[in-house]
Amino acid sequence: MVERNGVTLRVIVGTAFGATFSGTLYAAAQFSPGGAFALEPEHEERGVYLAEGDLEIDGTPLEVGQMAVLALDETMTLASTHSERFIKWNFVASSREKIEAAKLAWTNQEMGHVPGETEWIPLPVHK
Repeated sequence: MVERNGVTLRVIVGTAFGATFSGTLYAAAQFSPGGAFALEPEHEERGVYLAEGDLEIDGTPLEVGQMAVLALDETMTLASTHSERFIKWNFVASSREKIEAAKLAWTNQEMGHVPGETEWIPLPVHK
């Protein structure tokens, strides 16, 4: 197991990241939010399959359940675009500032209305 820039890499089969198991490479990577690493072109054929979560390869998003065949002889950067999530009442956002803006918009009733709904529930006050 190797840790790099918020990414845990486990070589299951093959030679990579200083670990050797056979001539074929199969590795699993688990990214922390914002984790990234450069995948060197040490193997002739390389592919990345995204089982769950989010991933960009050199800035191009890869969809869950899809495989990307990587370019030969190029170092490719694999990066998680996932960021930390903040939760407050019914709001979920990637920053505390967005939560505060949502709370203000809710309090000022600037979020739009559900057709036919007349009841408005105030933001809970926590002390």
